[in-house]
Amino acid sequence: MDEAGLTPSETTLTLQNVNVNNFGQLFQRPVTGDMYPQPLIVSGLSIGGGTHNVVYLRRRPTTVYAYDADDATIIAPYWSVKLGNAGSRDGRGLLLCGYCKRCRHHRHTGD
Repeated sequence: MDEAGLTPSETTLTLQNVNVNNFGQLFQRPVTGDMYPQPLIVSGLSIGGGTHNVVYLRRRPTTVYAYDADDATIIAPYWSVKLGNAGSRDGRGLLLCGYCKRCRHHRHTGD
């Protein structure tokens, strides 16, 4: 990759298939607040009573949404979770996840 972000050896994404005719925004989802535009997409996830491609989005400061990535008619998120106060720390200065206020990671089993 050069200074301008160009990867001259790229063969999958080309000017022929990445253009205004077949690449770009498909639809929008309603959220409030600032969004951080680095979505995570998971393909073939079992959620919402079926198998779907899901896009995860983070809203400032601490809410994460899981939306259907393909179906424009599914407007509501499959789920959203507020992780608590951003940057909460315990008495030892360790960052707490904010979801359960106990652990120091984001893997939860619903407790």
